[in-house]
Amino acid sequence: MLEFTQMVQPDDLLQLCQAVSTARQLQNYRKENLLYFELIDIIRSPELVKAMTGAWSEKFYTQQNDNKQLQNQEQINQQEQKLKKD
Repeated sequence: MLEFTQMVQPDDLLQLCQAVSTARQLQNYRKENLLYFELIDIIRSPELVKAMTGAWSEKFYTQQNDNKQLQNQEQINQQEQKLKKD
């Protein structure tokens, strides 16, 4: 079982896992094997997994920027409300 909870954006890996499952359900065993071994190659390479799923530092940086933008917007809204009252 793969652990996707510690990945920033696991969507691509999840799609690959779902494709393996779908190929099996359709009894397309050749495609299933191809996709399975592709998944194994990806999982064996931490650099590739990180490239596909993103880095925590990027997520942290993005969240900080989003929070700063939200705070700036709130300050602007407060200033506009003060100006309207005056």
